Amino acid sequence: MEEHSNNLAERRRKFWERYAELVIHAPVAPQAKPWYLSHARKFAARFNHQLRNLTHSDLDRWCGELGQDGSAPGWQLAQQIHAVSLLLRDLIHLDWAKAYPWEERMDAFRELEEGHVTLARRESLSPQVASLLKSISAINLCDEEEKFIAKLKRVMRSDGKAMRTEESYTDWIVQWMRFRAWHHSGKGAERAAEVCSLPSLPLASVEEIHADCCSFLEHLAVERAVSKSTQNQALNALVYFLRHVLEIDPSKMGEFTRAKPPKRLPVVLSKREVTALLSLLEGRHRLIAELLYGSGLRLMECIRLRLKDLDLDQRLLTVRGGKGDKDRVVPIASSCLPALLEAIQFSREVWEMDRFNKVAGVVMPTAALERKYPNAGKELAWQWLFPSFKLSTDPATGLIRRHHIHENGIQKAIKPAAQKAGIMKKINCHTLRHTFATHLLKQGADIRTVQELMGHADVRTTMIYTHVIGRAGLGGVSPLDFGQE
Repeated sequence: MEEHSNNLAERRRKFWERYAELVIHAPVAPQAKPWYLSHARKFAARFNHQLRNLTHSDLDRWCGELGQDGSAPGWQLAQQIHAVSLLLRDLIHLDWAKAYPWEERMDAFRELEEGHVTLARRESLSPQVASLLKSISAINLCDEEEKFIAKLKRVMRSDGKAMRTEESYTDWIVQWMRFRAWHHSGKGAERAAEVCSLPSLPLASVEEIHADCCSFLEHLAVERAVSKSTQNQALNALVYFLRHVLEIDPSKMGEFTRAKPPKRLPVVLSKREVTALLSLLEGRHRLIAELLYGSGLRLMECIRLRLKDLDLDQRLLTVRGGKGDKDRVVPIASSCLPALLEAIQFSREVWEMDRFNKVAGVVMPTAALERKYPNAGKELAWQWLFPSFKLSTDPATGLIRRHHIHENGIQKAIKPAAQKAGIMKKINCHTLRHTFATHLLKQGADIRTVQELMGHADVRTTMIYTHVIGRAGLGGVSPLDFGQE
């Protein structure tokens, strides 16, 4: 036994001597050569010195393990790859190692230098900008500003604005007020309302307020580098606030730097990918995904469906109060009917249980309807198609009632299902809506029809899907597929 161990140790000593000799004559920088033997020994120990049994996949897995070390510099990891290439390809002479893409693997560990164009695009995320945003966000609103925020909420509710629009506009106006204080006082987070020399909103001139709005919008585009849609949302909030709360004409706001709109195409799934994704979803999650794709619904439009919105005889579904507070009618796929019947039956059973337990009716779309028809929320027709399993408190009235399911459930179910289906695209629930429009256009549907089904106010919004059909100009054929002339 001892003799066998001695023989094994002797063979390994001679083996590594041969490797060291190989490294000496290899095109390796002199100062790096002492490290190659260490790298190779460490690699051999990782696989219990069974080097001749290694496969292409084993080496790929080892390269992946190397990439997990965030502390080691990229050149050092590439050096380890080179050391192993000398070991497997030039010393042991494994057949597959001769064709292995060693150069490609080493190049994959190259790090982006500090001035690389990709990193330069992140200039707005520099420590200086982060510190600036932290200073602005630490500023507290004074009592007068809080009153204006409260007034904004009252005006928006009287206008019937969506709750999420109210939250978005309120957040933008709070950010504008904090920026205005920082911009004028220069005190950053140390600004105190009682000592601030900034004129209050009623005392400030119209020109000052317009200038503050332009400065804030420029700040968003330049320092924070937000997208055009984000800047437009902030502009809409400011226009609404000036017009309806401060009662100032926003049309004379002046010019400001506009964020450049990126030309992004929506992510669209193929028919095979849709089928694979849906097959990995179950129960209500699958039905919701089928409605998103089969009827082109937005996620919240689907979650908020009520039983009265379904017409199964004509296979039609009415979306009420969609984006822009518009109603529209969309088709229901015949394959969804069995699952919809089960969902309706479940909703009926939940409704019967709530009526037996004298639970308050479901919330109505508007407070006006609730006042006019106080018992409508207890009627079956108004029940949610996707009711929550849990009763909860209505924050507006304090009543214990049943709401619809939370949208996070389906959002969290989509990503793992896509990964399991082998879909490499970055998708979410809205991807299914994009796919609905694109597949209709591929099948020859009129773009105006698709516009109506999608609920787009402008046909130009719908036309973006013509760019992802993949048939423009060449009928879907790549020049690489053209025959030889």
